[in-house]
Amino acid sequence: MKKNIFRILAFAIDMLLINIILVLLGYVSFINPKHKAVSDEIKVFNEVQAEYNKLSSRIDEMLYDNYIDYSESNEIKSSYPYFKDVINFLPVNSEIDSNLKSKTKSYIDNIYNNKYYSYTYSINEANLLVDIIGFFLSIFYFGLLEWLFHGKTLGKKIFKLKTVDNNNFKKEIPMWKFLVKSLFISEAVFLFFNIICICICHQGFDGVLNAKWYTKAYSLIYNFQYIYNVFLLLIMLIRNDSRCLHDIVLDTRIAMIDKRNREVKEEKNEEVNN
Repeated sequence: MKKNIFRILAFAIDMLLINIILVLLGYVSFINPKHKAVSDEIKVFNEVQAEYNKLSSRIDEMLYDNYIDYSESNEIKSSYPYFKDVINFLPVNSEIDSNLKSKTKSYIDNIYNNKYYSYTYSINEANLLVDIIGFFLSIFYFGLLEWLFHGKTLGKKIFKLKTVDNNNFKKEIPMWKFLVKSLFISEAVFLFFNIICICICHQGFDGVLNAKWYTKAYSLIYNFQYIYNVFLLLIMLIRNDSRCLHDIVLDTRIAMIDKRNREVKEEKNEEVNN
């Protein structure tokens, strides 16, 4: 159990380090020249979202009596500028039927959803180069760098852990196994699919591969990534040997070590002389 906890904490530290590097790179102008535009996009969307949340409840109050007067019409124009066109659906000082009510609410939802689709695509498209760097950084850190340091990352060093061959503690693990492992345990695969989706989609809403399609694909990738990470964690926790999916596939395991780089048995805290 102790090794599992250390392994989770080590991975959290490693991922935190990578994400800090990527966030800092996002502020570098030649890597992310659209950083200012991204900040403005976030600000605008936050305003749209705030208006949408208020208007969604306020419109029900306005339409409760099946009637929109001039003061309510002016309120929509002045207080909800991003949704002011909705007034085109609502005749002022005239009775509004249930069908028109439904169309009005749908129109408000469509305005918000389109803003959300555009926002999601714009933010991720602006960070495309950062995502590409993140893809290679994950492979480098969990693959090449861990191989160079003989099965250790920064997180593993802190908690005295090491990736070793499943059958022979002293056997050197080939580099290709670490590179494959980096695809199993890092965000590299999900970043790859996200990069592909960004590259084949466009900002608008015409055609199939548009901002709306990208947003749905992005959500699917994110949700699958979450499920996949939970799946990996469950495999590690339910197995007696604490081996994860990539350990089973690549015939490796995580070992606890002492200061002299010798394996330590978790059960009895005894050194193993392999």
